[in-house]
Amino acid sequence: MKILFLIQILSLITVSSIYSQDYYPLEVGNNWNFKIPGGDSYSTQVLEDFYNYHGRKYYQVEVKYSWGTTEINYKRKDKDGNEVYLNTKTGTESINIPSKLVEDYSWFSKDKSWKYKIIELNQILKTPVKTYENCLVIKAEQINYQDLNKFQVYYNYYVAGIGFVGSKDEYGLISYLSSYELN
Repeated sequence: MKILFLIQILSLITVSSIYSQDYYPLEVGNNWNFKIPGGDSYSTQVLEDFYNYHGRKYYQVEVKYSWGTTEINYKRKDKDGNEVYLNTKTGTESINIPSKLVEDYSWFSKDKSWKYKIIELNQILKTPVKTYENCLVIKAEQINYQDLNKFQVYYNYYVAGIGFVGSKDEYGLISYLSSYELN
């Protein structure tokens, strides 16, 4: 009886860890550097200052591109464990990475301009720097073509404990992690 109880407890721990893996480690000071085939690059860093919006505290994630552009993204974990981002133009939140990872699960951004779908939970991504295993793959597809400077479809790859490691379009690799530092 005790063995059966222990097995049940261990199985609960295993199941809960599937849901709690951190595919986007939001901690002040974390930074990631990415290469874009063809020579460009960009880096992301979680800044020290938080952004408060309607009583919600967001991490500020700065993205610096090699061509001189800088942008700030606002991200947080919601009460359900979803990693969400704030659209400051509309004041709405959308899920970036859901808390429960199930293949074929799909959702839309709040403004319905993007559709997301979990394609794979255990994929491999080969980059010029490293081969990543056990990747979560989320397909991001533009619905209404409002972002003309972006691709129509992205396949974004994430690794638990590291975060975003690369992206592909229908032709191949469009960005990949070259180095990172987590606190």
